[in-house]
Amino acid sequence: MTVPPPNLLDLMPARAQRFETAADGRITVLVPRLRHPLLVRWLRRLAARPVRVRLDEVGSFIWQQCDGRATVETIVERVRARFGDDADATLARTTQFVRTLVKGDLVTLDRPREAA
Repeated sequence: MTVPPPNLLDLMPARAQRFETAADGRITVLVPRLRHPLLVRWLRRLAARPVRVRLDEVGSFIWQQCDGRATVETIVERVRARFGDDADATLARTTQFVRTLVKGDLVTLDRPREAA
């Protein structure tokens, strides 16, 4: 019996990279240039300076919500409450942004723990 893939809305994103918060509240994610340990060892100077990815206001808000405790569905509701977009646009934008963060290894997705 195969287990169906989890619904993205039921998963909990958790930040996997360092970040900085600017005075205006926007987030800059510090993405390592190199990830392979051998390359990092050989190219220390290049690896020492991370790529800086500056997020917009909505992206910064979503990043702050990716704490490993809130589900994607909860984050969608919080984005809708904060920015007042319509339901479909908020759902589409938030889920696409979370998928992009996952593909870039900036966040991890965890399943919620079942209540014992």
